[in-house]
Formats: sequence, structure tokens, C-alpha cells
Amino acid sequence: MFLFRSDFTIFWFNHLRVNNFILNIIIIIIFLSLLLNFFVKFLKNSNINYNVDYFSSIFNLIIFIPIMFLSNTLYTFLFVLELNSLLILYKFSVSRSWFPKNNYFNKNSNTFDRFLPRSYLNMMFFQYWANFFSSMLLMFSIFNIIYLFGSSEWSFLNFINYSNHYNLYFYKTFYMLFLWLPFFIGLFFKIGFTPLHLFKIEVYKGIPFISIFFYTTLYFLSFFLFFVLIIFYNINTFKIYWNIVLMTFIISGLFYSVILLFDVNLIKSFFAYSTVVNVLTFMVILYMSIN
Repeated sequence: MFLFRSDFTIFWFNHLRVNNFILNIIIIIIFLSLLLNFFVKFLKNSNINYNVDYFSSIFNLIIFIPIMFLSNTLYTFLFVLELNSLLILYKFSVSRSWFPKNNYFNKNSNTFDRFLPRSYLNMMFFQYWANFFSSMLLMFSIFNIIYLFGSSEWSFLNFINYSNHYNLYFYKTFYMLFLWLPFFIGLFFKIGFTPLHLFKIEVYKGIPFISIFFYTTLYFLSFFLFFVLIIFYNINTFKIYWNIVLMTFIISGLFYSVILLFDVNLIKSFFAYSTVVNVLTFMVILYMSIN
């Protein structure tokens, strides 16, 4: 009752925070997660058997994705984000369909077999290295932010930056732009924002349609919603720096996605480009609402 009635609460040494708005978002995400989980579990398909690891990864994502919205510091956000990225990689690795061997080999056998095509190996390769490079960029930016500001708490960063506009202690636009540029490039790698979305095409080709459905609904919705919260609320005083980065990616992504959109000949590639176009549309709406 205290959490639902209070306005703002910080706990666990200022690493986590909770308010009514965050609780409502978490309730919606958990409800959507359980709905998708039941949909996958009761899907009627006699030729496919999903293993226990697949549902274990989904349940862990249901638990750890809402914690991302509770993060009160940039450091906590990075830790929870990397944990969710690791769970997504684990989910992709165990999301291959297991077919009964008796359909292909011995009809009396009850064992299962799975096939590892080239698209599956490409998916694991591109997903791993995309997570690796995005994590390195995020860590570089966050470590420099902590070194410069002395803390990574959202309110503290906004207060120091807002006060800096008056005393001009370290007011250097180029330096601050270079400081936040790796942060947004790493986030755009996580989202798969154009023109950094080419790895997502290979990822979509190597996972089943059920995993594509889960990835494009729950994971993308949760991550993009938190990205909107970061822009509007958590680092709103840094608008002069990330506004340039966002505008550059939107303009370049518009031309790049339109050129590649007419070269789609697979249904999974179509789903990937559909997600890219949706992200680009949301980014345009976000940029117009901010400005």
C-alpha cells in the first residue's frame, strides 16, 4: 500500500527507485509477458517440442526486464541492460525447434533432434558481437560520465548539468557530444536502429517465428519505452547534446531504410525491416514531440 500510494521512493543505496508511474508500466509489462508466455506454451503444433530452457529464459526475462525501469542510476541501468541482453542471447540459443527423430529416421524412436543451419550460426555470431560492441560503447561513455560528474544518478546528472549552464565550469559542446555519442550509439545497437540494423536481419533469419513474435513485442516494447523515459525524463537537461545525435540518425536512417526496403525477398527479413521502420517512425514522433 505504501508503494502504490507514495509519490517517489528510493531504495537499495539509491540504485533503484519506484513511483506510481513506474509501477503501472511494470504491471503492464508483466501482464503482457504472461500473456505471450501462455500463448507460446499452448500453441498447438504436434511436430515441435520446446525445451525447458526456452521457457526458463522467458521467465527470467519477465523477472529482469521490469527491474530496468526501477534503475535510478546509469550504472544500474547498464548492469540490468547487460543482464537482459545475456538472457536474450541465451533465449536465442535455445529457441531452435526440436523435431522428433521418428519423422526422419526411426519411427520407433522417441528421442529428439535439432538442425543447426547456417542462419542459426549467423544469428549467434551477429547477436553476440552486436551485444559486445554496444556494451563496450556504453561502458566507455558511462565510465567517463562517472569520472566527470562524480556520480551516475539521474537526478544528480541533471542537477549538475543544469547548474553548469550558469557557471560554465566545463561547458564544452564538442566534449559533451563526444561523451554522450557512444552512449546513444550503444543504445541504438541494442534497439537495432537504422543504419545500425543490418545485424538484426541475420538475427531474424536464424530464429523461429515464435521467438520473433516475443522479441518484437515484449523485448522491443520494454526497451524502447525505457529509452523514451531516458530522453524525456532521466537526462532531459542534456537535450542540446543528444538532439544532434538523434536528428543525424533519423535523417540517415530514412534514406538508408528506404533504399534497402525494396530488396526484401524473405518473410523473416520483412519482419525485421518492419521492426526497423516502426522504430524509425517512433523516433520521428519522439523527436517532433521533444522539439
